[in-house]
Amino acid sequence: MAKKKNKTAKGKNQNNTSSGSTTSKDVKSQNSHRKGEPEPPKSKGNESCQEQQEVRNDNEVVTITENTVKLECSNEVEKLRKNSSEPSNNTNIAERNQNKEQVLNKKGTIDKIYNWRTVQDTDVSRENTRVSNEDSADDAWGGFKDKKNQWDTKEKSTSSKIENWREKNENDECGKEFDVWEKQSRKEVNFNIVKEIEGDLFQQPADNSLAHCVAADLRMGSGIAVGFKQQFKNLDTLLDQRVKQGGVAILPDEKNKRYIYYLVTKRESTGKPTYNSLWKSLWKMREHIVSNQVKKLALPRIGCGLDRLEWDIVKNMLEYLFKDGSTEITVCNFQEMEATADSQSAPKKQMKTCRLMRENYHLTAIAEGTAIMYLTTEKGDPDEIMKDLDAKFNFLSKARVQYSSKRLGECIIVEDKQYVFFGCIVRKTNKEPISFESLKKCIQAFNKKNRSYGNDCFYYVGFQEIKDTESYQDIQINEKVITLLTNTLRDVDVYFCTGIKDRKY
Repeated sequence: MAKKKNKTAKGKNQNNTSSGSTTSKDVKSQNSHRKGEPEPPKSKGNESCQEQQEVRNDNEVVTITENTVKLECSNEVEKLRKNSSEPSNNTNIAERNQNKEQVLNKKGTIDKIYNWRTVQDTDVSRENTRVSNEDSADDAWGGFKDKKNQWDTKEKSTSSKIENWREKNENDECGKEFDVWEKQSRKEVNFNIVKEIEGDLFQQPADNSLAHCVAADLRMGSGIAVGFKQQFKNLDTLLDQRVKQGGVAILPDEKNKRYIYYLVTKRESTGKPTYNSLWKSLWKMREHIVSNQVKKLALPRIGCGLDRLEWDIVKNMLEYLFKDGSTEITVCNFQEMEATADSQSAPKKQMKTCRLMRENYHLTAIAEGTAIMYLTTEKGDPDEIMKDLDAKFNFLSKARVQYSSKRLGECIIVEDKQYVFFGCIVRKTNKEPISFESLKKCIQAFNKKNRSYGNDCFYYVGFQEIKDTESYQDIQINEKVITLLTNTLRDVDVYFCTGIKDRKY
């Protein structure tokens, strides 16, 4: 670069004979134009070169043009000063006026360039501010959503911890009280609280709350439980409480302002309770009675019919738990008399239930002429059962178009030549527990639809056993679904398939 600059300076010395030799200071002065600001144009050829530079970035072009115009203006002003010192004549005056007009025009150009740049800078600044504000708002909203999710997760975790602590605390108190009762039960007890009578439990005054024992699947297929199921119904409401063994399901009777207690003393209807599980259920019922100031309670000899517990021990439990005397306990010992020809009592209405058939094959192997029922979500998220059925019958493409307008408790119906596929929307997502209230509505809708077929109605309903009980958060989901199917369906047989299909998809 240094050699190139010296060459240029040497050429200038040869061309400029009138000014004499050029000093090193003059060379530095000329080079300073290249370092600091652009060299002023010397001819029209230089101006054309400047116009070609406008291909570059807008900011660079504007800067070069502005500096150039400023330099030209300063040169013109210097010329005017020199001319003003010379003797004036008409020609000089005209030239000065012309030069002055050119200077003013160039000054106007500078003002326009400055104003344009100011507007551009303002627009750019405003746009940057807007984008920055939008980014800040997005970041703030994203941060808020993340924070809210953390709060929700923390709240759920806290609620779960509180619930677990409460359950553990209750179990500890219940267990301690059971130990105290067990020691005292060996002594002789005076029964002053429990009053036994001969009579029908359901004929007791309407202000008496009622209680009896059930299993967690709420099958209630025998004994006095059948009467409770017939009279108070609402199986779906009870199932949605998801009470485990050792708990109590509660059904409010708004009409009579009382409560119906379902003591869950065993897991399955085919099982048997223990004194410990019965105690837990009675203890939790006692807590509810005290909290809601229940004054009267009528019940049968709980746990001592088909469940085979000893009445003296169970009665001792009741005597201990309600020893404060704030609740009147009545036990009904009802022995149904055999019907005679003179009896004026009308025969009891029989409960219509469906016949349950358990089969060890997969639902895809069910015979033609069967209504296939399955559980689904509002979005139609396919589970393994739906995938297996679709691999065999290819029905999901027709089903998906219906999901957009369906909600909990509604059905997805796809009719085929030999089958009908009945999807029951019982969950919002695959991670939620089943809504038994929604399932009951779907089953009732099936009954109505099946009747509309007339002579072509279906007499068989197929249902596949749910293997993934964890997604339903209920290990007894299958038995509970069977309870609702057999007690709500009408005039059909239920084929409950438990087999496994070899998946090739």
